[in-house]
Amino acid sequence: MKKYLLTILILTTLVLTGCLSKPQTNQNTSVVPEESEVENENVNTATTTEEIDTSDWKTYRNEEYGFEFKYPENWKIFLLDDNRISLAPNNKEVGIPDKFGFKYFGDIFITIYKNENLLDLENYYNSQTINLFNERTPETVMLGKLKVSKFIDFPGIIETDIYVFRIKDLVIEITAFNKIDENINIIERLITTI
Repeated sequence: MKKYLLTILILTTLVLTGCLSKPQTNQNTSVVPEESEVENENVNTATTTEEIDTSDWKTYRNEEYGFEFKYPENWKIFLLDDNRISLAPNNKEVGIPDKFGFKYFGDIFITIYKNENLLDLENYYNSQTINLFNERTPETVMLGKLKVSKFIDFPGIIETDIYVFRIKDLVIEITAFNKIDENINIIERLITTI
């Protein structure tokens, strides 16, 4: 049943945004992001993420937005549109309709937004149609050099975990649609490589 609901959520999201998947290849330019500014507030610096060795992970580089991250060598990346990326394990068929006619596009989605006014996360979302901060109070954690707002069990068709942070003039959302421990660990480790 969860798999069916997950498929419905993904399909609905993709249909509403008119997304088409096409494989994304690594690009050649790397831009190192600025460290996230940490204000004087309660930030949990300890995480429960089990250690994952990222030395053999592949690197995704985005020249347009000027950042890069590592992802597991046994996963693939798909560029869904100009500001959305999906990640899926190599052993899962992407874009093939299931028995209900819904297409699977990945376990993890990354959405990149321009934040030209350099607003903090809460003020940025106050100016958006969907305001994550109105729905839930996030846990704030440090993952690598980044201060991350972590929304656990975010409500929707299915509950998801959403990680939100700023890099330079960007707001980045990473969503776990398949909330298994491995995917959560991958997201948290991926963020530490940015």
